[in-house]
Amino acid sequence: MDGTTGEAASPGNDPVGDDLAAALRAFDEAPGFWWVFAGPEHRIVAANAGARALSPRADLIGLTAREAHPEIEGQNLFGLLDDTLRSGTPSTAEEFRVQIDSDGDGTLEEHVLSWTVAPWHGRDGTRRGVMALGADVTAAVRARQRAEDDAAVTGARYRRTLDVVAELQRALLPPSLPVLPCVDLAARYLVAGEEQAAGGDWYDAVVLDSGRVALVVGDVVGHGLAAASTMSRLGAVLAERLHAGAPPAEALAALDGAARRIPGAAGTTVCVAVLDAPTGRLEYCTRGHPPPLVVAAGRGRYLPGTGGGTLGSGRPGAVGTAELDPGDVLVLFTDGLVERPGVARGDSLAELARVAVDVVAGRALPVGAPGSAAQRVCGQVVELLTRRGYGDDVTVLAAQVRDRVPPLRLDLPAAPASLPLARDELRWWLTHLGCSEEDVLAVGLGVSEALANSVVHAYRGRAPGRVRVVAELADDGCLRVGVADDGRWRSPSPLPGDSGRGLGMLAEVGSGPFVERSETGTTVSFARRVRHPRTAAAAPPGRAAPPVAGAALRVVAARDAVHVRGAVEEGCAERLRLELLHACRGGAVDLVLDLREVTHLASAGVRVLEDLLTLTGAGDRSLRLVAPTGSAAAFVLDLVELPRLEALPSDGS
Repeated sequence: MDGTTGEAASPGNDPVGDDLAAALRAFDEAPGFWWVFAGPEHRIVAANAGARALSPRADLIGLTAREAHPEIEGQNLFGLLDDTLRSGTPSTAEEFRVQIDSDGDGTLEEHVLSWTVAPWHGRDGTRRGVMALGADVTAAVRARQRAEDDAAVTGARYRRTLDVVAELQRALLPPSLPVLPCVDLAARYLVAGEEQAAGGDWYDAVVLDSGRVALVVGDVVGHGLAAASTMSRLGAVLAERLHAGAPPAEALAALDGAARRIPGAAGTTVCVAVLDAPTGRLEYCTRGHPPPLVVAAGRGRYLPGTGGGTLGSGRPGAVGTAELDPGDVLVLFTDGLVERPGVARGDSLAELARVAVDVVAGRALPVGAPGSAAQRVCGQVVELLTRRGYGDDVTVLAAQVRDRVPPLRLDLPAAPASLPLARDELRWWLTHLGCSEEDVLAVGLGVSEALANSVVHAYRGRAPGRVRVVAELADDGCLRVGVADDGRWRSPSPLPGDSGRGLGMLAEVGSGPFVERSETGTTVSFARRVRHPRTAAAAPPGRAAPPVAGAALRVVAARDAVHVRGAVEEGCAERLRLELLHACRGGAVDLVLDLREVTHLASAGVRVLEDLLTLTGAGDRSLRLVAPTGSAAAFVLDLVELPRLEALPSDGS
């Protein structure tokens, strides 16, 4: 079969040759893709039409698999060939996500492949290589994903699968992680099997003083509700001791004592690592747990284990130390990530280190990958290592040391045009930090309200001056924001309907506000502790294309609703009032107001909506506001407790 591409000339009237030619044609026309590789280098000796369609090379025969497809190095595919050749046992991979340069132009295309790798033996029975056969199931997988997305939108799938145990699991694990200036955090948790719904793994990130953060990953024996309950009790004890300032060894000693009293806690493994992010110094303890992995300078290394037994054993072990540099990634994980039937523990750990190095370097699945290395580790490493299934809970907590993110400083004219500019700059900076969308909206709203007050009130009666914005993330994860001008504000009027709501809204998005007035100007400051979801989107790699928060206001009247688009600022609120009064005929008819495409809703816009609700209500008419959860308008409406709809009402409703 060597040298076969699947295409062969007919040998004439030779019946044996005719049979061979027919077999070769059947091989070439077989559905899916077939490869045959020889030797430990996996040199290609046969490839059917389906296999050739995946490669831009016309001269496949004789090349190694890595020479034919160098772009998939790091995607953990060649490991399947290696494992099958070494063990002689067939391997199956279902729905592998692969990024391939099938046209030869350097552009990676994503495919989803399902395939089987089986040993190939010669006539004498010796193992000559491996065969890989399968199918490109991209279209089927995409169709299924679209169907699942549709189900998610309607909530049908969520209602079918939600149960009390799954709700408990979500409540017990941290829903978010702190955003810190010198370290980027991410986490991922997978429960072992859908039938379990809850497990005994846990993780935590406890912010300490002076820029330090305690990272915790633990593994309770067993699954289900009992293990989850034990996990929650152990996690609470450990977090309390760490918050109280106990070093890792002392905190674990307290946890060891608690494990002797808590049913089901004996045998729990745990790793605690306290990272001084500004200096890079690390102290850690491993109690029967896999030691942390460090990815640095293109290499992966495991820190030495510190000894000691599992919780409840009374064997404390030692304390290990290490030094991390900016860019280094620390990975804590449970053994569910590296436990695979038939694979030695050392081989699994080596595979984890190799895959983590590729992921951190951006070589694995680069198209659409997060810019954050910590996010990539928690997403792609888990994906690549669990493709063949996993029998235990999987938890990963990653931390990348980074240079301190500098404060945001803006010096702008005290003019309406500065508001959208400030919001765009602030959004990029907060997203670069890794803040959640809720934090981005909240901080943007607070800054806009303070800026609007400076624009309207600071320089009244004289030439407009400047306004300055400073936003800085402290070591404890608290974001402090100040907006300063060189003018004098007037105090808010107590009269209903007058301005002054802006400071009230600002109080809802953070602690404060604190207003300092002097002869030289006014400063408004507030603070907010920012966090991001454990699977939050990563920061964008560059400054391109920030959201158009300053898009001009548009009001479009249609049969189903009045559609409002763009930013509702102080300067255009009166125009919005007039447009809406015209649309509802001064409160004489019902009105549906579509706010789905509103990019910013200032307090002046809120006043317009409140006045209109009062007007239509007095005339026994209705004003319905449409703003789906997650939108900029929904965030503000919920803040001021104005009713809203998720979608436009259907005809006749």
